[in-house]
Amino acid sequence: MGPKDCLVLIGPNGGGKTTLLKLLMGMVTPTSGDIILLDGPPSVTRHRVAYLPQRPTHLFDYPIIVSDFIKLGQLKSPWWGWRLPSHPSQSELEDRFGIQSLANRPMNRLSGGELQRVLLVRLMLNQPELLILDEPASAMDPSGEVTLLSMMADLLGDVPMVLVTHDLTALPKVATHIGCLNRQMTLHHISDITSDSIQNLYDFPIHLNLHRHDH
Repeated sequence: MGPKDCLVLIGPNGGGKTTLLKLLMGMVTPTSGDIILLDGPPSVTRHRVAYLPQRPTHLFDYPIIVSDFIKLGQLKSPWWGWRLPSHPSQSELEDRFGIQSLANRPMNRLSGGELQRVLLVRLMLNQPELLILDEPASAMDPSGEVTLLSMMADLLGDVPMVLVTHDLTALPKVATHIGCLNRQMTLHHISDITSDSIQNLYDFPIHLNLHRHDH
């Protein structure tokens, strides 16, 4: 995947999307074959990947403010000081994702959309080589979802992405490639996807209106 590529994974519940993400992150082991993530097995390369889970509600329990939570993501493992300053900086990313006003807010007072934006800032500070997002807008209202998708589109060019979603309207906003996954995966370029492709995947009539764009 190139820096401007976004692979969007779609498919019915139980089709294997979450399992595929776990395989990519090295959280489960394949029963056969090999997985290459970036340029090696996930056990070796996953530290170069950023992962945004679907509903990280446990983070609401962190008894700290937003700015400190973001800074903690810069600690080296195993606690050997701080990572080198990143570019863009924390303040630049906070401005880019519109969370400057949240800096002193406790984590337990964030909305679902605000938490996802805070997490994106923390993840991007580590300058990942791949960003994996598992239904990041599932807990958001329509306006928050539009805002998040716009920010994700803005990230194209900075980092390649793998996005899992059930929202087909997200496809023309961010996707360069579509992975249709229902136990088996077929890969399409965004310009080749059709309503029939989606209908075969979900097994019910779908009209897909894609306003295609180039990345």
